[in-house]
Amino acid sequence: MDGKIRWGILATGSIADTFASDLKHSHYGVLFGVASRSFARAQAFCDTHGGTPSHDYAALLARDDIDAVYIATPHDAHVVWAHRALEAGKATLCEKPLGLNQGEVLSLYGAAARNNVLLVEALMYVMHPRMHLARKLVSDGEIGTVTGFSSGFGFSFPFTPEHRLYNRDRAGGGMLDIGIYPLTAARFLLGEPHALSGEARLAPTGVDAEARAILDYGNFAADLHCAIDTDIAWQISVMGSDGKLVIDQPWHSGPDNQSIVVTKADGSVQEFSTAETRPLYAVEADHVADCLQRGDIASDLVSPEFSINTAYWLDRWRTAGGVTYDADTLGPTGFDANPPVAGRHGIMPMMHMDGVDTPISRLVLGTDNQIDAPTLAAMADTFFEQGGTCFDTAHIYSDGVSEQVLGAWIKARGVRDQIVILGKGAHPPDCTPDAMARQLDESLNRLQTEYIDI
Repeated sequence: MDGKIRWGILATGSIADTFASDLKHSHYGVLFGVASRSFARAQAFCDTHGGTPSHDYAALLARDDIDAVYIATPHDAHVVWAHRALEAGKATLCEKPLGLNQGEVLSLYGAAARNNVLLVEALMYVMHPRMHLARKLVSDGEIGTVTGFSSGFGFSFPFTPEHRLYNRDRAGGGMLDIGIYPLTAARFLLGEPHALSGEARLAPTGVDAEARAILDYGNFAADLHCAIDTDIAWQISVMGSDGKLVIDQPWHSGPDNQSIVVTKADGSVQEFSTAETRPLYAVEADHVADCLQRGDIASDLVSPEFSINTAYWLDRWRTAGGVTYDADTLGPTGFDANPPVAGRHGIMPMMHMDGVDTPISRLVLGTDNQIDAPTLAAMADTFFEQGGTCFDTAHIYSDGVSEQVLGAWIKARGVRDQIVILGKGAHPPDCTPDAMARQLDESLNRLQTEYIDI
C-alpha cells in the first residue's frame, strides 16, 4: 500500500466519526475496517467512510489486513480492548483516558512491552504542532519566568443519568472526560507538579459534574477547571513575569485554528501560529504512522511515562473530589479480564527454605509506598505471571496502607497458597515483645491472612 497504514476502528460513536473523516486527509492512513456492537452500525459507518465492517471487535482484531486500531469505545471498555488489541499484535491508539486508574494504564504499557507492540494514548491536541510551538515559546522565555497557569474545559449537558457522561458504571464525570485536557496541558507545557489539591461538585449519580484542581509548582500554581453541566471557557493561559500566553480553543487545533497570542507587559501583542494544513486527527494518525515506520513501541509525544503520570494525577484528583469507580476495587480477574496465572509469561530462579512449603522466588517484589490497590495490582499481577512468588512488606509501610492494598490483591486474585509473604514488625521505637505481637496481629488483619511465611 505504498507505506500506508491500514486502520481499523473499534466503535462507531462521534469521536470515531471524526477520526475517520480526518483520516482521509492524513499522509499515511487508510481506513480498512470498522467494528461495532451492531453490525448494521458498522456497515453504515463503512458506507460513509469506507472500509469493511466486522461483526464484532474480536473479529476485527483477528483480521490480517489491519495494521493499527483506534479504540473509540466508552472509557470503561478501554483497558480490556486495548489489552486484546496488543495481544493480537495490533499497534494501538486508544482514546483518552487510557485507563480508569493508574493500575489499568500500568498494565497496558506492561502488555505493550511484553508483546513489543506500539501503544499510544490518543491525546490528539498534544500531537499538534501548535502545542509544541507553545511549549517552545514558554521555554525560550517569551513571557519571562512563569508565574501562573490556568486552563478550563466545560460545557452544559443536561443531567441524564443513563448517559455515559453521568453514568458511574461507564466511568462518567468531567475529570476523566475533559479534565484530562487542562491537566495534561499544564504538565506538557510546564512539567510535572509537586502535588495536587482539588475538589468536586458531584451529580446525583456520584460522578463529578464540576471539578477544580490546583497543581503545586513551588513558585507558582496551575489552576484547572472542568464541568459537564456548566459552560467554561476553553482556553490555556500561561502567565509570566514579562507577559501572558493565551491559546483559545486549544483542544481542537486545525488549519483554521492555530493561533497563539502573546501579550507583553508593555501591552504589545504578537500572534504566533504554525503552517500545519492537516486536520487534528489526521496529525494524530500520522504520528502513529511515524512511530510504526521508525519501529517504535512508544510515542515520544505522549510517552508511557506521561500517560502513567496522567493517570496518577487523575487518581489524586478523583480522591480529592470523592469520585470512585468499580474499577478501583479489585476482583478475581486481571486488567485484561483474565485471571492471573502463575508463571504464564516467564520463570524466575527459586529457592527453598525450611518451614516454608511454597518455593520462594529469589527476586522479591517490595511493596513500600504503595497506597492504592490497582497500582499495586498492576505490578503484582505482572510479577506473579513472570514467576515471582515472594512479596516483601512491613507493618510500618505507608502507615499500614501498603499491607492493606497487598492484602486486597491477594484476596481478590485468590493466590494466597501460591505466594510467600515476607513481613516485618517491632519497628523502632516499639522494639519490644508486646509490640511485636500487637503489630503482627495488625499486619495479619491488614493482609487478610492467618499467617506470614517469613
